This record gives sequence, structure tokens and C-alpha cells, in this order.
Amino acid sequence: MPRYQRVTIPQDIALLDNAVPDEGLQDMHFNELKTSLYRHAEDERMHVTEYRNVNDLIKNKSKHAGFISIGPAPFEKNVLLRLHMRFSAKLVVRDSFVPSL
Repeated sequence: MPRYQRVTIPQDIALLDNAVPDEGLQDMHFNELKTSLYRHAEDERMHVTEYRNVNDLIKNKSKHAGFISIGPAPFEKNVLLRLHMRFSAKLVVRDSFVPSL
């Protein structure tokens, strides 16, 4: 038994999939990010529910401790404000996808 053991409390988080489908390499890149997120969430005893629509995410906000958004599509200012006002915990993964590298 390890000397220090971290105790984790199970959490439900939302994933807002903000990727644009059918973009070839970009799809592969964001799919890898999502796969990594799911793997690490499981390690941390977190359950992930995926959304592709901001309105659905906001409608179900009470089910989640927070949300993570992955993808390159920019949010309109009013959408960002609505998300900010309704969620206390949030993380937007800003990733610059550059296929030429």
C-alpha cells in the first residue's frame, strides 16, 4: 500500500464537442484529444457526457460539475456569456491545430 493515497470523489463532467466534422487531419487530432480525455477521466473516477449542442449542455447543466470544450470552432460572444453565467466550473481547451507541423 502506498504511503500516501489520493482520494478522489466521482464527478460527472460534460464534454462540448466543438469540432467541425469531415476535416481530415483535424478530425484525427481532436478525436485523439477526446480519447485522451476519456482515458484520464476514467482514471480519476469521472464520468463524461458528450454534447454537440450548447443548448443541450445548458439544459442539462445541473447533472455536471463542469464542462470541457474541445474543438476549433469559435464561440459567439453571446454563447460564451451564456456558458459563463450558467457554469461555475469550466475549462476551454484552446488548441492550435496546425496540420503542416
